[in-house]
Amino acid sequence: MGDRTQEWLTQIMDEKSEDQAIFAPVLPVDFHSQWEYLNFIADDLGPEISGLTFYDSNLLPDIPATTSLTQLPRLSLDEPASPHHILWQISLGMDIFTIPFIGFATDAGIALTFRFPRPLPEEDSPPADDGTIVIPLGIDMWSPSHATSVTPLSTSCKCYACTSHHRAYIQHLLSAKEMLGWTLIQIHNHHVLTEFFESIRNSIRNGTFEEDQAAFARLYESELPEKSGQGPRIRGYHFKSEGPGELKKNRAAWGSLGSDDQIDMGLVLDENSINLEEKGFAEKAAESS
Repeated sequence: MGDRTQEWLTQIMDEKSEDQAIFAPVLPVDFHSQWEYLNFIADDLGPEISGLTFYDSNLLPDIPATTSLTQLPRLSLDEPASPHHILWQISLGMDIFTIPFIGFATDAGIALTFRFPRPLPEEDSPPADDGTIVIPLGIDMWSPSHATSVTPLSTSCKCYACTSHHRAYIQHLLSAKEMLGWTLIQIHNHHVLTEFFESIRNSIRNGTFEEDQAAFARLYESELPEKSGQGPRIRGYHFKSEGPGELKKNRAAWGSLGSDDQIDMGLVLDENSINLEEKGFAEKAAESS
């Protein structure tokens, strides 16, 4: 694996343009199994490499502090499942992240509400029966409790969704399967993560990161809320096809609400439409057209 990756990386470096950034992959095996490959990066590529890519964050502490590799930016493709996992990777020395859980939360109709290291005073949650405070990382906008709420997703948030709309409107959009609902939640969730990383950078500059990380772990729940509603319609690029005979990914828009002919036509009949049909309305309409 190391030999193949070294050959591939050498070819990439020979063909790259001057302004192209290349992050060398760190193999998902222990350090001793790839030390020759890592020495090749440090000794032969040197300043030509823009950074390192990690598929397993646990390998980061194994990089010897004496090598030039420790000075390179570190990109994590070890996808975090929560902000707690992000903070853990930062404590190991990770610099750059990919965070798919933003999209997962949005598809589930969950608006992220966490702050680092702790919520603002007006956002504090009441203590539990044992005196502890455990704050959810987000709110499920599918809950009927939001149907009449005219408060923003987060009272202190300054994103477009929170300053222009309220929970009742967004909950209505989700219930009506309007894509705008998920779009507004995604705008909000990206704003929350932007402020999250800004606060982390300030904490590191102030030398209080470890203390702040402990406070965040103590205050917030360990996982995001469970999904309770249906996400937006699944498109072809959302999943991998496994061959013929697969079940449909989306619910049928129409159910069995009439005769076979009516089902084929996609019609949904109610009492008024049946009365009109008995009076020959359809035939008259056809003649007039």
